[in-house]
Amino acid sequence: MSLAKYLIKSFGKEFYKINAGFLVMSFILIFGYGLFIKTAGHIPVGQERTIYLILLLSFVQSPLITFMAGSLWLVYTLKCWSYVWKTSLLEEYTFCRYSTNALPLSKQFTAWCIFQSYLFIPLIIYWLLATIYGLTVDRFFIPLLTCLYLIILIFLSAWIYLYRFNFSKFERENRFHVITLLRKLPKAPFNAFFFEILLKQKISFFMTKVFSFSALFVLQTSISAIDEPIRLIALIALTIVTIHCILTYQEYRFSQTYLYFIQQLPYSRLKTYIQLVCTYFILLLPEYMALYIMLPLSRLLLFLLVSLSGLLFIRSMLYFNSVTVRLFLKWVFIWFSMALLLILFDLTWTLILINLIFSFTCFYWLFYKRSSLIIK
Repeated sequence: MSLAKYLIKSFGKEFYKINAGFLVMSFILIFGYGLFIKTAGHIPVGQERTIYLILLLSFVQSPLITFMAGSLWLVYTLKCWSYVWKTSLLEEYTFCRYSTNALPLSKQFTAWCIFQSYLFIPLIIYWLLATIYGLTVDRFFIPLLTCLYLIILIFLSAWIYLYRFNFSKFERENRFHVITLLRKLPKAPFNAFFFEILLKQKISFFMTKVFSFSALFVLQTSISAIDEPIRLIALIALTIVTIHCILTYQEYRFSQTYLYFIQQLPYSRLKTYIQLVCTYFILLLPEYMALYIMLPLSRLLLFLLVSLSGLLFIRSMLYFNSVTVRLFLKWVFIWFSMALLLILFDLTWTLILINLIFSFTCFYWLFYKRSSLIIK
């Protein structure tokens, strides 16, 4: 406990002084969204306190606010890691480098958990208020999910601090980077592309997800006001597939350029195809998690099948020779138009079946052909 107090006094108080602006900006961002989007800037007379409470805790009922708050919490956590990592290099903290690791690792881990909880006081207060509000409106899932999310962030932070003060070298050029940690993680064929995204394709990935969650926001705000929710869900799934077409093209180019050796290994076609399915499932996992909150399980399954089979379909078109970006986009537009017609005629399950059959057939016959390789 004395180590935790020392850490709070040494690192914690100064951190709040440095990042006060970020905390205020984050509050304004979430509050401003609820104020100007949820209420169009109009607060009825006499309901100011009620509206302010609902706006502050709106992420209990809005998946978009939940995602926004979770993203800000993650950014805040990264700032905590970066601050401790950089501050530990200063000369006035030399004693801290050699005193903290004198204790057993279990006590150090507990102290760092308490320290990170101190840095998370604004987040914990926000979560407590949201939990109280969630109990009053019988919404338990999001408060429970965010509690688990906070605990994971606290434990992960403590592990990183533990590594910093016990196993890393204190050198000026040894600065904290999330990328450095990513490069040390194990890589497999189905997740290698995500390291490529985080290292080199961050902007395209971020913009894709912004447009994708904008489409989900349209789904959330419109689904209760229409007579055919199944059609709307399928249409939004098609839209999200189209939004992800550039990432699909980049994944294909990456696989054919850096993972071409897989086509020369004794892997079965089915195993390789399942790895491809896993890749695109993980790519759309943030959308599926958001929709898990918004939709019943049956409708979520429909969205998953339409979107996942659609991505596999447009991915399979890339196995044909000499596919440029412009030609690929034309093919995606043609596919979208034909898929839209099937949905309008209530043939959504037929569309899913066509997508899966076409994608697997193209994969089975063209994947191992040398003519489909970028590097021959």
